Amino acid sequence: MTTSYAIKQLFGCFIKDLLISFVVVFSFACSFPEKSYANERLVNSPHFTAEEQAWMTEHPEISIVFFTGLPPYLMEEDGKYSGILADYAKLLSEQTGINFRIQHQPSWGEVLEAANSRKADIIGSVLANNKFTALYNFTLSTGSSKFYIFGSKFINTRIESTADLMGTQVGYIASSRHIESYAQKNKAIKFIPFQTSDDLVKAVANGKIDFFVRTEFSQYLLKRKGVEKYKVFLEIPELENHAYMAVRNDWPQLTNIINKVFVLNRAKIQSINRHWLKLPAPVKVAGSEIQLSAEERTWLAEHPVIRVGFDPQWAPIEFLDRKSKPQGISMQYLQHLQEILGIEFEYNSGSSWSETYDKLVNSELDLLPAVSATRKRRGQVNFTIPYLSTPIGIFSMVDRAYLGGLDALEGKRVVVVESHAIQTWLEDNHPELEVVTAPTLKAALRKVVDNKAYALVGSLISTSYYIGQSGLNQVRVVGEASYTNDLSMAVRKDWPLLPGILEKAIDSIPQSERTAIYNEWISIEYKHSMDYTLLWVVLGGSTFILLTIGYWNRRLKKEVIQRSKVETALSISTQIAVEESQKAQEAAQAKSDFLSNMSHEIRTPINAVIGIGHLLRQTTLTLEQHEYLNKITYSSGVLIGIINDILDFSKGDAGKIKLDTVDFSLGQLLQKIKQMLETHALDKGLQLTITKDPEIPDKLIGDPKKLGQILRNLIVNAIKFTEQGNIAVKVDHVNLDPAKVQLRFSVKDTGLGIRPEVQKELFQPFSQGDTSITRQYGGTGLGLAISQQLVQLMGGSIEIDSKLEEGSCFYFIVTFDISESQTSFKKNHATSPTSSDDSALITAIPALSGTKVLLVEDDRLNRFFQQKYLHAFGTIVEVASNGKVALEMLQNESFDIVLMDIQMPVLDGYEATRMIRKQQQWQRLPIIALTAHALSGERETCLAAGMNDYLSKPFEPEQLQGILLKWATSRCPIVSGESRTRH
Repeated sequence: MTTSYAIKQLFGCFIKDLLISFVVVFSFACSFPEKSYANERLVNSPHFTAEEQAWMTEHPEISIVFFTGLPPYLMEEDGKYSGILADYAKLLSEQTGINFRIQHQPSWGEVLEAANSRKADIIGSVLANNKFTALYNFTLSTGSSKFYIFGSKFINTRIESTADLMGTQVGYIASSRHIESYAQKNKAIKFIPFQTSDDLVKAVANGKIDFFVRTEFSQYLLKRKGVEKYKVFLEIPELENHAYMAVRNDWPQLTNIINKVFVLNRAKIQSINRHWLKLPAPVKVAGSEIQLSAEERTWLAEHPVIRVGFDPQWAPIEFLDRKSKPQGISMQYLQHLQEILGIEFEYNSGSSWSETYDKLVNSELDLLPAVSATRKRRGQVNFTIPYLSTPIGIFSMVDRAYLGGLDALEGKRVVVVESHAIQTWLEDNHPELEVVTAPTLKAALRKVVDNKAYALVGSLISTSYYIGQSGLNQVRVVGEASYTNDLSMAVRKDWPLLPGILEKAIDSIPQSERTAIYNEWISIEYKHSMDYTLLWVVLGGSTFILLTIGYWNRRLKKEVIQRSKVETALSISTQIAVEESQKAQEAAQAKSDFLSNMSHEIRTPINAVIGIGHLLRQTTLTLEQHEYLNKITYSSGVLIGIINDILDFSKGDAGKIKLDTVDFSLGQLLQKIKQMLETHALDKGLQLTITKDPEIPDKLIGDPKKLGQILRNLIVNAIKFTEQGNIAVKVDHVNLDPAKVQLRFSVKDTGLGIRPEVQKELFQPFSQGDTSITRQYGGTGLGLAISQQLVQLMGGSIEIDSKLEEGSCFYFIVTFDISESQTSFKKNHATSPTSSDDSALITAIPALSGTKVLLVEDDRLNRFFQQKYLHAFGTIVEVASNGKVALEMLQNESFDIVLMDIQMPVLDGYEATRMIRKQQQWQRLPIIALTAHALSGERETCLAAGMNDYLSKPFEPEQLQGILLKWATSRCPIVSGESRTRH
């Protein structure tokens, strides 16, 4: 596998998010272009107030203390200092006229002692920490300390995320508390502490550990020691820290003076850091920056000219114009890449696309700018991620009917451009078509015109372009193929670094510029020449005669036609209304059928995943296995949440959402939500807390599924848009009386915050603020819209308080009835919402002991875990794979309860229940529907078929337990041919 050499974004903007606003800092920085470290002159002089100037006169010398054990920050040789801190001191001295003098100590403890006793005025570099605030003020940040995963350069494993490190051993310096905290949250990786950097490096060399975590300073240390066999594999953004100077707090003027110097010399600060850490300078283009690793920059320097091949006849994607110059969308992208990367493209067009592609495979060319990545091609060349998509259309003669899709071409001859991706797709997936090829798009069109092919399948954009340019008015679009050309840049196989470089450069092109490129080529109007002179002469001469004859003809018919129109209009209108109504009903039914089937097909396997997960929790697990199981549970819950949102959105559109009214435990509900989402929060370094006012009754009456759906949506959103801090969920009572309680639920985060103009759009379906949110964070855009619908159905409304950069708080107030069984419930179901148990144990219930259950279920995995549940409850279980088998078993045995799946082969649950109810001895046999259907009206359909109750999949063990208790304790004696003895 290709090794990743990229060292991502070693230094960001150091001072943009501190005391000075981003706008001010950026404007100053952009005003002074960055130059090389050696030649850069100090042209930015801060403006100091009269008070500050007087203070500087009174304090001609300032001491900066640090220790020399952290090169290249500070180094001392023969009484002379060098390094990052020494250059900072020099910069401050030149800008202020004060002598900023370096004072070094042998250890960090002695640095603190000197500064705390005021023997030194400034600590050269500290991380933000509350322990310093009592004695010091922080300056603006001098830089960020980024942490990376280092390893041997001979390791060929591709490490793209921390998930790729699971099971490996990673070393770190023992005193690094934030790394220890990170290690606690990522226990799938084995973190091993070492006392010194030397110990760390030796452990890797000896094979005791696979990788180690250090800052970018490690690169300096390794190179200084002549050790070149280690490289960066992965950046860990969660560990990034900002460094500051700590200034004695009784000199606030000094802090202001230093900040002014830093603000006006941002580029200089960055240049100092890059010089000592040997970091690559950012490449700039049109206001954007890309960050290339040293290895990538070296590669570009060694390859200043790249040979580019292209299709000479594939306009407007790429083609040769009349002057034999390359033109098109892909060519404009390459022009941008030349400017961004500082390289030269040498263009070579072959006589055909097939010939050009073969040259790339044989390394006679280096790059093709617009290629679809088929499975075969991926084995021959390397690809970037796609940067342009073009739909595939079907083209044929204008006198042919609209075909719709590829299915209509069965048995017909279809032409494609030779070696284009669509050739592979059609030959692999559509054997019913006779596929022929042409060397160019023009030649393919000619085959259709000459009736040598029934249709052409190709790029909608390119084919339409050539039809317009060549005046082939007899060819038109007659259908759409079910494919899209996702175009990437293809690179010769032995150049693995170039695709990553190109991706970074493409990503830096602003979206506005990409849109402009597309519009420039796609908005071309195709004009076809024709001499209209003769046409107008003929029409002009004949029009008078035609109008005269027509006048008398129309006058004679006018009265008859008018009367006929009036008589038929009503009939036609009525017929249209009936037809439209019928079509609407058919469409609604089709939509309902589709959603029902989709729900069933997804819920059935997810029910098995969740159910087996519950069983797995009853076993002895390691911490690592426990963490994996939590992730499975979370992912399953998210998927079910998405399905519920889609179904509820559909119901909401039709006004069919209904609330259930059942007893439920608020504490248990909150606990389950926390169990499901807490691991996801911890993975992002966030703390999730859920607190409930202890005065709130635990046993309420309402719809726990819908309430849980609302809270999950709000919490998942909060986690998604929060990078650091915490998510706090609170439940408080607004009003409380013996029969009802009005509750306020709030979900507060420390995330991005939401602009006021965006807030009012949040609860619209498919809204996520803007499209970049979807790209970065994902999601359907339905969660908040559905949650608002559900809260409104409960008689409330979701409100939001939000401030940019401070976070958001979503809250709603709803009312619940208090269950009459509150007291007994507390005794029998004591579960605290702050309990650390992962899941309640599935245990036997005395009231169910010996209850004989017939489980009718066709899905093998669902049968497996449901059987396990029922055995654990203490019941006696028999299973049937469909309704027909269930009827046969009922003829031979008696049962206390039947658990009936709905959608089964041979005989479904509805029909089986109807047949059971026809028998007198089974009239009072409790039948419970266990169904993966969840559309509105499903419960009513089950009850109408003769079932007693309904439980939708996926369900929790206690839900199944509860419904069994309800019907087992109220069941009547069953009449059958045989007497039954209770075991």
